[in-house]
Amino acid sequence: MDKVHLALTILSIAIILGPIVGVVYAYRGNLAGLVLPPELKSLASGNYSASRFQPPIPVGQPTYDPVTKTFTFSFKFTNPLQNTISVENISANVICKDHRDFLAYVSINQPMTIAPGETVTIDASGCWTQAALDHFKTYHCGPEDDDINVAFQNLNVNLAGIQVRMDELADAGWVPLPPR
Repeated sequence: MDKVHLALTILSIAIILGPIVGVVYAYRGNLAGLVLPPELKSLASGNYSASRFQPPIPVGQPTYDPVTKTFTFSFKFTNPLQNTISVENISANVICKDHRDFLAYVSINQPMTIAPGETVTIDASGCWTQAALDHFKTYHCGPEDDDINVAFQNLNVNLAGIQVRMDELADAGWVPLPPR
């Protein structure tokens, strides 16, 4: 009886571990491929053209709230995967498109979850730095200057545990200038 019990135990272990070992062996050169969809793998490698992911698209005009002294950018993003994804963080440096000066840091307020195929609006906000206010007084002080065209540099997105980095989003829109 003990031999039958031992044989069945070994057979059960082999039935469970055999396919697992086979799959791990098949993916031995690409273990990340076991758990990551190809789209996330190509994003992680920096190959955006090979994935179905499209960068977030600016929506409408950025806004400025003089009471809280914060500006907000809105973006549309569509989850192309068949799985729900989580966006833990989005952050970027805001620069003056004309003069390439650093103006502020922008980020999302809280993490979000995006269902498969769902399109969401992502709001990212920040506050002008003192250097930005000085820049506005120096370069954008004319009577026609009521907004500033900005770009994002070092756009970082933590998407489903994968860090995605874009060097620049060349046109993030026109942000109203704070009152002078």
